[in-house]
Amino acid sequence: MKRIRIDLSYDGRDYYGFQSQPDGNTIQDEIERALALAVRIPLRITGASRTDSGVSAEHQVCTVEVPDETDLFRLHRSLNGLLPKTIRIQSVEVADSGFHPGFLAKAKIYRYRIWLGECLDPFCRPFVWEVKSEVDVDRLLQVVSEFVGKHDFKAFSNAGTDVASTIREIYGIEVERRGKLINIWVLGDGFLKQMIRNLVGTSIDISSGKLQSNVKELLSGRVRAEAGRTAPALGLQLVEVLYETPPDLASYVSIYNQQSSMLIGGAE
Repeated sequence: MKRIRIDLSYDGRDYYGFQSQPDGNTIQDEIERALALAVRIPLRITGASRTDSGVSAEHQVCTVEVPDETDLFRLHRSLNGLLPKTIRIQSVEVADSGFHPGFLAKAKIYRYRIWLGECLDPFCRPFVWEVKSEVDVDRLLQVVSEFVGKHDFKAFSNAGTDVASTIREIYGIEVERRGKLINIWVLGDGFLKQMIRNLVGTSIDISSGKLQSNVKELLSGRVRAEAGRTAPALGLQLVEVLYETPPDLASYVSIYNQQSSMLIGGAE
């Protein structure tokens, strides 16, 4: 058997997250069904990130052990033919036997999208949280910046978070405003269950005046009930899993936007 690395993207709105569950359709379930048909034996994959129900990914990584004789070019084509169109395999390649997509990841980049008011753009609407309350955007910028650093994020992890430690480090947060669209980019070493969605929901509640606490108090208090709401899953995307030294986030976002503009321009 040989270990292969699969890089993929998915629209997670119709799935109960990445990780297989007994009572729900997940990304892992779909990939393993496709692999079983393509390779003709049952296989189990390991993912880099357990994205929540409804969360999408521009870049996710998983590994699986396949028979040595497996043709990876044909496997790549077969998987995309067997999988739903909402899950696309970007690449399939041989991985080192010691490669683990989760343990070896140095950082992850997520983006949360907020739309101020009602979104009338059909291309954005499925992937944004429509916030119809008044939000002080300058205050929002200040609030989210206070999460940068190494903290105990217990107040921002939901029930059912089974981890040895709730301490995580956020290397950087960037906020872009494009008219009514606000993109919140988060780069960190790892994230607790629904941590980013709780961070965003709390930031919106503070900047709209619905929550009087501040970030420092919430972090030190370590009580989930004292923080704000959980932002909806549809606004969150896993943008990239990183296996090298994490980049400067502002530079990363700038390059990302340039490449996106080039792709859009090339299609016109």
